[in-house]
Amino acid sequence: MDDGFCLKPILETESERRQHYGFRKKDYIEESIQKELIESKEQDGWEVIRINKKTARMKKPKPHFQLLEDRVWCLFYKMGFERLSGNNFRNNAKIRHNLRIKTRPLQGGFFFVR
Repeated sequence: MDDGFCLKPILETESERRQHYGFRKKDYIEESIQKELIESKEQDGWEVIRINKKTARMKKPKPHFQLLEDRVWCLFYKMGFERLSGNNFRNNAKIRHNLRIKTRPLQGGFFFVR
């Protein structure tokens, strides 16, 4: 039976949660790129961490909304919650309006179950 609510993705295993904690605890986004793209990335606000033989590792500060969401997520992880929301978490609810059912994504990127 469809209850009209769909939450996904949910991280249920400890290894999934530990992996997400590793990148959510950082205040910046990291990315590996080809060396040729360094200049264009720097113009977009990225900073070089290190240069390898064929690639470069770059970082950029997270947007404030993402930083807040990640800090709250890490707090719940440290508190021992067993089910946490994954990346690109969606909360799709079917809303009954004038005898028509519409599906729309609701804003909010958190889901925690103790």
